[in-house]
Amino acid sequence: MENEVFEDREHVDNRIDNEEDNVVDGRHEYVELPCSGETIQQCQKVLEWKDGTGIEIGQEFVSKEAVQDVVNRAANKYCFATKTGKSDPSRITLRCRQFLEGCQWYLRAGKGKNSDCFKVKVYRRMHTCDRSDLSTTDCKKTGTPRLIASVLHEDYPAQLDTPAPKNIMGIARGILGMHCSYSTTWRGKKQHVSDVRGSPEKSTRICTLICTCFKVMRKVIIMDATFFKSIYDGMLVFATAQDPNHHNYIIAFGVIDKEKDTSWSWFLRKLKTVVPDEPGLVFMSDIYQSIIKYVAQVFPNAKHGFCIWHMSQNGRGRVKNEKDEAATKFRELAHVYTDHEFRTEYEKFKRR
Repeated sequence: MENEVFEDREHVDNRIDNEEDNVVDGRHEYVELPCSGETIQQCQKVLEWKDGTGIEIGQEFVSKEAVQDVVNRAANKYCFATKTGKSDPSRITLRCRQFLEGCQWYLRAGKGKNSDCFKVKVYRRMHTCDRSDLSTTDCKKTGTPRLIASVLHEDYPAQLDTPAPKNIMGIARGILGMHCSYSTTWRGKKQHVSDVRGSPEKSTRICTLICTCFKVMRKVIIMDATFFKSIYDGMLVFATAQDPNHHNYIIAFGVIDKEKDTSWSWFLRKLKTVVPDEPGLVFMSDIYQSIIKYVAQVFPNAKHGFCIWHMSQNGRGRVKNEKDEAATKFRELAHVYTDHEFRTEYEKFKRR
C-alpha cells in the first residue's frame, strides 16, 4: 500500500516537472490533482438524515400555525425546505420540497373528533434527499413574521411588551442564525401581540356567557353596545343584571361588527341559553329598532322598557335652546308615577 502511494506521488511530481518544461510565455497549463481520501469522503452523499424538529407522532399543537413554526425553525437551522400539500381548517400536510426526487420526509396533522388541537398523525422524520444540494441559497429560508413571532412566544410568553424591532433582529440572528429585515421583524412583533391578545377577525361575533345563576338575580336585564376605541373596528355588546343587594353583574358580552338586525338577533339568541323566556322578565335598552324587533321575537313573554337617559339625550337633540335643562326636565318627568301629576307636568314641559 505504501508503495502504491509513493508511486502516485512520484507520478504527480513527474507531471508537474514536465509542465514546467512546457511553459509558454510564463504561463502554465492547468493540472488537476487527484482528490485525497479526505476530500473524496466529503464529496460523498448522505443517504438519510434527521430533520431535527423533535416532533413525535401523537404530539398536539394548539393550531396548524404552531406546527409550521416548529418545522420552519428546524428547516432554517438544518437547511431544508418544505412544501405545503393540503391546508384547511381541520388538517395540514407538509412534504420536503424535493419529494419529486424521491425524498420520503412527510408530516400530516389534523384535528381530533372532540378537540380543536392539531395532532400529528403521520410523520416520517428522515430525509432521503441529497443534503449537499440543500446547502444552496435557494433552500436557505429568510425570516418570516411567523418565525419571529415563534421566537417571541418562547422568550416572552403571554407578554405584550416586547423589545424594539432592532433588538428583536439581534435575538433572531442569535437563535435562528439568520438575518431578518426591519419590516419582517416589525410584522413578527405585531403577530406575537395578535397571538397573545387574539386577532380581531377571530374574536368577532364571539359571545361569552358568564352568569349561569340568573335565577337569583332581579328579573331586569340592561343591554347596550359601545364602540371599540382602538385600531380595531367593531362594537362590544353586553347584558347586565343586579342581585338583591344591588350588585351589578355581567350576564353576557359579545363582539360584533356593528349594530344591525343579524347582530342583535344572534346576541339575544345566545342570551336565551342562560336566561329563560318567562313572564316577569324585563329588558331595558335604548330606542334602537333592531333591539325592539328581536326582543319581541326571541323573548315574546318579556316586557321591554327604554332607558330614560338615552331618551332624554334624544330629546335634547331636538331642542334649540337650553338643551341641558330640557334633558333634566325630561328625566324628572319620568319619575312622576301618577297619571294626573304626569299630565300636569308634561303640559308645563311642552310650554317651556
